[in-house]
Amino acid sequence: MPSTPPVWRRYLRFWRSDPVADVDAELEFHLDSRIEELVQQGWSEPDARRAALREFGDYGSVRREVQMLEQSFERRRAITERLWDLARDTRYALRSLSRAPGLAIVVVLTLSLGIGLNSTMFSLVNAYLFKPRPIPGAERLVAMGNTSPLLMQPHEIPYRDLQAYRELRNVFENVTGTVSYTESFDQAGRTERMWTERTLGNYFTTLRAPMALGRV
Repeated sequence: MPSTPPVWRRYLRFWRSDPVADVDAELEFHLDSRIEELVQQGWSEPDARRAALREFGDYGSVRREVQMLEQSFERRRAITERLWDLARDTRYALRSLSRAPGLAIVVVLTLSLGIGLNSTMFSLVNAYLFKPRPIPGAERLVAMGNTSPLLMQPHEIPYRDLQAYRELRNVFENVTGTVSYTESFDQAGRTERMWTERTLGNYFTTLRAPMALGRV
């Protein structure tokens, strides 16, 4: 049963926020609270858990949607904080430079040269090293997804709908599916979170792209 409310767990994350863990803790807290209520009413714990999960509906779908909302909120909050910091630093820099006009001219010229040189180098490196290789027939690829009143950006579609799209041979030449999520990996005694994708078996054949490593 829950012993520490999720709100306290959030305050304990002092160095950085973890939206995924926050959502998991919040949902688990409400689920465990409902199970505890049913147990106090005389239900056995396994029956209480099954009943609580039925009341929650599609628990996995609710979890993913709330996680996406929480992550979106965290990104907007982080951007807002950075903009406020930038405005405060800019005001301080302008006041400092106004006291020494000569120094201000030298700083502006140095920054202009540095930014121009960096932009040129990035354009060259991006064009020859970082630009991804084109996928054959990329102009014919279409990404599909569902939207909801809560989430305006596209998100995953049910598998039964994907199967229905596959039957539309007069519309689509081929249809594949992916699900993006994060996983934790232990490397050199340190845990890192990485974006991964789970795909259907025809993913690479649909993209007409060979695998870099392994086999399909």
